[in-house]
Amino acid sequence: MKALLFLLASSVRATAEDGYEAMGYLTYTRLDASGKPTHKKVMMFDVKVYVKDWRIRTEPVIEGNGGIGFYEASHTTNDSTLMVTAFGSAYKRTESPFGSLRAALKESRKGDVYFSNPPPARTFVSNLPSATIPPGQSVNVSNVAVAVVLKGNYPQVDQSYVALLRFAFTTPEEEKDRDNRMLPQIWDDGNPHSTRFRRAKWSCFEGQPCLVSNAVYAWVGKELGSDGTERAIDTSDVSRPLEMAARYEVDAATNVGGFMLPLSFKLTRFMPQRSAVGEPIVSSIVLASVTQVGSLSPNVPLEVGVPGKTFVSDYRLSSGELKGASLGYVIESNTPPGVEDIKHSGLDRRSLGTAKGVEPKPYVRWVLLAFLLISTPSAIVLWKYATRGRGSNT
Repeated sequence: MKALLFLLASSVRATAEDGYEAMGYLTYTRLDASGKPTHKKVMMFDVKVYVKDWRIRTEPVIEGNGGIGFYEASHTTNDSTLMVTAFGSAYKRTESPFGSLRAALKESRKGDVYFSNPPPARTFVSNLPSATIPPGQSVNVSNVAVAVVLKGNYPQVDQSYVALLRFAFTTPEEEKDRDNRMLPQIWDDGNPHSTRFRRAKWSCFEGQPCLVSNAVYAWVGKELGSDGTERAIDTSDVSRPLEMAARYEVDAATNVGGFMLPLSFKLTRFMPQRSAVGEPIVSSIVLASVTQVGSLSPNVPLEVGVPGKTFVSDYRLSSGELKGASLGYVIESNTPPGVEDIKHSGLDRRSLGTAKGVEPKPYVRWVLLAFLLISTPSAIVLWKYATRGRGSNT
């Protein structure tokens, strides 16, 4: 722990002009109904923010844990978010920014790092079920990563913790549901293809960039599907939908060159049902600590690339005729094409044609139905005749 404190103390003297960066680690703890920890995971993070653009990388402390090399995501000026999951085969130890931090955590936080047995290596395939594969495109590729491209500034909420870190280090974007104020959901509840917002009450630091200092989330809210539709979040399994679903709070902060940034923050989630005596039950806690913080040069690139052959699920055109489906394609050591490039290439039209080709035309359905209605009596007669014949032979 002394090593971690030294890293922080040596970096807070930096001054910032337009951007800032922070490095640290977070510990996820899952609890049972009695409050006993049942699972822990420690992840390292590196966050870079410049004006409205950001770049976030996370890695498990145990290298290659669960088959994951690293997660990386960014939002840049083309108003899209790219999220990359790199497998262990794409991980290069010399390119990881977490060398010294990883060694320190394995020693100082070994109880958390090794609390849970590492899960078995996962086998990743490129033909993700959510993607529409264009005609003639083989999906049996030896990809070293998968990626998701989203329109806008909201990353998917998944096991990378990018959504939580983006919330902690960037100015909040408020949503409205009539007169109710909402914040983006920052915990993973198994709905990665929907952008969810929950009713919330929160306060922010007075200094720039006006980050959230604490927030209380309710269960009720709305979600935006990848098809562009908006619907209310189902809270039928929640005993008290208007009460607290999660709480975010900053325990310590520092001023770096005019930017008020968190040094320690926590996300506490609660179970949908209360205890027998009516008390809220904590289901999980994420506790994050910053070990380095400083200024960010405008010359630092924020756009994420892919580490090699990567299967991409692109949702930027999903709210149109694709009706929520994604475009699927493979890129290698490159960034995804722009939306206009996709339109000009015809990839979206070919994928739409493939998706439509799966559904029979209306008149085909009527022909099939008529055939079934006509053929069913005949099939019954033949079946009775055959079973009668078998009965006479026994």
